[in-house]
Amino acid sequence: TWVEGLKWDWCISRQRHFGVPIPVWHSKREGEVGKVLLPRKDQLPVDPLLDLPDGYQSDEVVPVKDVLDTWATSSVTPSLVSKGVSADYGLENNIFARTTPTGMRPQAHEIIRTWAFYTIVKSMHHHGDIPWQDICISGWCLAKDGAKMSKSKGNVIDPIRLIDENGVDAVRYWTGTSRLGNDTILDPNTLKQGRKLVNKLWNATKFVAFSLEGKDKSNFYDEKIDVADFRALHPIDQWMIAELVATITAATKHFQSYDYNQALDKIERFFWDIFCDNYLELVKWRISQQGHAAISAQACLDFAMDKILRLFAPFIPYITEVLYQNLNGDDGENGQKLSVHRVGNWPTGFAIDGHNKTHTMLIPEVMSAIRKLKSTMGISIKFGLGGIKISPKNDRISKFHLQQGIALFQADFTATLNVNAIAVEEKRDLSVSHSAETDWLFVWSEEE
Repeated sequence: TWVEGLKWDWCISRQRHFGVPIPVWHSKREGEVGKVLLPRKDQLPVDPLLDLPDGYQSDEVVPVKDVLDTWATSSVTPSLVSKGVSADYGLENNIFARTTPTGMRPQAHEIIRTWAFYTIVKSMHHHGDIPWQDICISGWCLAKDGAKMSKSKGNVIDPIRLIDENGVDAVRYWTGTSRLGNDTILDPNTLKQGRKLVNKLWNATKFVAFSLEGKDKSNFYDEKIDVADFRALHPIDQWMIAELVATITAATKHFQSYDYNQALDKIERFFWDIFCDNYLELVKWRISQQGHAAISAQACLDFAMDKILRLFAPFIPYITEVLYQNLNGDDGENGQKLSVHRVGNWPTGFAIDGHNKTHTMLIPEVMSAIRKLKSTMGISIKFGLGGIKISPKNDRISKFHLQQGIALFQADFTATLNVNAIAVEEKRDLSVSHSAETDWLFVWSEEE
């Protein structure tokens, strides 16, 4: 409707020094003065100031000195991809048929009326179809005060200096927090968060690599964990893997709809809240042990770290490439290192069966509650306690399920939080209190 509603001519010429020449001459011959002369298709490209039409001398023609409007030339960018303007005319028509319409056009909002519109007009004119399936409209980069950056205002920031000061991954991370269709403020705090993420990812990968050093990975998992394998995992590992798979599924869905900032948010939440703050702390005591529990932890650490690096690769591509290659070694052909950015390397989700969310939802809550308790008491998380009694403050979880969950994760909680034992107590009015009869402490999960 937008294109078909055109009611005016489009002036495609400009009087400028630089631009794509318009391949047109006007005849000066007697009897045809002013006749428009065009080159054959096989003669293109043509500069009328330097070239001549067939059968004419330089004194018989007047070359067009105008050049094409910027949008008249940039609007053929889909043709540069497809190497043709239609199914009948192109350098390689098989490429045109395979790539037209293209998948997606990224551009900013201020050139919708120009670049987007003119490209659609050209495409409909040349081959009667749309130039692309989707168009992603981004916004501007704004100054810290929300003003548009411009040289006249003196608030433009040199991107090279920005990269030198923050690192290229931190800058790319900031771009990943933007939303399509919206302007984005260049916030120093977001750049700081990007640097913090890079450092945390480095340390987490280093911990995993150190934990797996010298371990036999032949029994570890590659692309997915089968249902039978999942049920055989340690309960803490089941929780982490289930959360990872849910993150992969959600991030993939967001990417498919071009909501890359939402994908980044999901990935970050898993990495910081689930993997780093809780899971890594919970498995430290197990990875150095012997037996199935230790192998389960080692295999899941390897599996998860590999997938985490792949998930973060579109946002922080340089650090993930280095860490991925160091973690995987020379697994490519002829001893070459595999790239995290190779085609088809985005992780895929898979079905999870046998995951009891009623129990595993307790893991981060109990970890957080006991950490908060020790903080309230003014003691280190490493400070040992004789025991803790825990009770839900509300009816969101029953005492029965709490007892089951605490029993299931008792060894992990006590080893990680340096507590001799954790028991379930009836509901109390106080969220934290000290018992006069014993050295036990009471802690309740706080309602949000």
